[in-house]
Amino acid sequence: MNKPGLSSLKPALAGYIVDGRIQSKEVIATIIDLVVKGYIDFYPHKKWEGLKVEKLKLLHKPGKSLVFENEFLDVLFKKGKEIEVVKLKALLDSRALDRVLKKEVKRQQVDLKIKDENLEFYIDDPKNVVKLDINNRPVKTIEEFQMFKRMVLFATISLIGGLGIFALVGLMVYFFMGRFEGESFGKLLLMILLVNGLGVWLMWYSVKKTTKIAHQDIAYQNENQKRLRGKYLQLFDFVKKHALKEGRLFNEFLPYAIAFGFDTHWQKAFSLDAEKEDFVYKG
Repeated sequence: MNKPGLSSLKPALAGYIVDGRIQSKEVIATIIDLVVKGYIDFYPHKKWEGLKVEKLKLLHKPGKSLVFENEFLDVLFKKGKEIEVVKLKALLDSRALDRVLKKEVKRQQVDLKIKDENLEFYIDDPKNVVKLDINNRPVKTIEEFQMFKRMVLFATISLIGGLGIFALVGLMVYFFMGRFEGESFGKLLLMILLVNGLGVWLMWYSVKKTTKIAHQDIAYQNENQKRLRGKYLQLFDFVKKHALKEGRLFNEFLPYAIAFGFDTHWQKAFSLDAEKEDFVYKG
């Protein structure tokens, strides 16, 4: 694939237009884009390994024609020159920067209407499809997948906790009432451990070892929106196939790699949860 031109593509919109969602990764991608362009900088400058950003500093404002960039910086710095990461995290929690991005989505007329989203999960071979259900209803959206993960985690913890209590009660009966013989109790304890291990393995299998593909049915408002999304998807494929090396951290593709979820180093550098789900979007 040829290197896609970036002149008309914004990192602020890249993550949204590929999956229809604005999250912290789109905000961090915009911040790093402004770092790459020389409008802001981060401190301290240390080796990449274990980097923890403590504050951002405004170097200079863009020209007045760059409306979105100015609006974003105004909200980020609130007429000041610096912002500490602690305050940045509070700002992210307030969703104020998200609203700036959503405003730009509306301004650029690229707001997507997802008619339907269908997730597929498989182990290595796409033929090995794993069906996930909540109350006998197929898991169809990413939000439902998050709910499924929480349910599996709760069920596993409950199972382990319940069986643990059962084992403790059995142990007390064995010692204080002499009802169980040593060999019988040993078999019971082994069975409990095996069931616990099976529960943990099922959670790991269902949540961690599956590849997630989201097939989205988009209701495009016009042909231009469809064409523009096609360009971002082309860029998505390019960045996915040409992973950034450490020595190329600050190049023009870095903000897009963050927005698409391929690079989570900077979320960690800002002490944020990456929340990387490795979803691959199709259609």
